[in-house]
Amino acid sequence: MLNLGENRFVFRPQLGAIHSRGNWTMELTAEVALHAENDDFFNGNSLKQDPLYFVHGHLIHSFRPGQWAGVSLGYNYGGESRINGVDQDDVRQNVGWKLSYAHPVTPASGLKVSYVGSRTEEETGFDAETLVVDLSFAW
Repeated sequence: MLNLGENRFVFRPQLGAIHSRGNWTMELTAEVALHAENDDFFNGNSLKQDPLYFVHGHLIHSFRPGQWAGVSLGYNYGGESRINGVDQDDVRQNVGWKLSYAHPVTPASGLKVSYVGSRTEEETGFDAETLVVDLSFAW
């Protein structure tokens, strides 16, 4: 079943805490994804989804302005869906991690390289490894 459009709203409230000590910053974030019903799902069916819960942690070391390295770890659980009221037995449970390094190129631009990995702990999901290169500009 291919559903190119979500045809629903997602509300994702988030609560986080940040603690800095010297050049180190620790962040912890918890959030929940609340999905509205999709009554225009594949072939006119109705899709409902339970809340999907997330927790993320980050440890960042700043070397100088614009230059930093970080490690992140995240976990999510939930999100079982129902089509026309029938449970799909598709609970999501994933673990993700990221290693990042950012370096300033000019006073108004910077380069960031990240390695992102994820592993599913359930039958629904996928394992992935990704290398990301970002170039950012500020004005």
